[in-house]
Amino acid sequence: GPDEGIRVIDDVVAFENETYGYNKDTTADDVANTAKVHYGRNATVVEATEANIKKALNEGYPVIVPAHGKSLLNPNFRNGGPEYHMLVIKGYNKDGSWITNDPGTRNGPDYVYPKQRLLDAIHDFNKDDMKKGRKVVIIVTP
Repeated sequence: GPDEGIRVIDDVVAFENETYGYNKDTTADDVANTAKVHYGRNATVVEATEANIKKALNEGYPVIVPAHGKSLLNPNFRNGGPEYHMLVIKGYNKDGSWITNDPGTRNGPDYVYPKQRLLDAIHDFNKDDMKKGRKVVIIVTP
């Protein structure tokens, strides 16, 4: 069920974070590849729009988000957070806020981000300037 999907996705993100570290060159394409090679899942990189994210969630598919960590303003981060960070969106609330799992922090499960703050923070890895990274997310399906 959905919980199994979430567990697998959390594993993918944790694997990425442990293997590559938060500031290494792991692009959305690399993460999609990890999902395929290590976990046998299909993963697609799509434009990071609210509509694309909600469509995936409504179909029961969690979404992996590459982000400029400092722009998330998560109080659980040390030193304002990493330049590059990955987390999982697993749902959303009526007010549009995102329900996430963040394997990188304490209080990571079910952490809620305001809608626009998270959308604004989404950037794929860019070694020159994280804020110039592509606005993409990774949809993982069975």
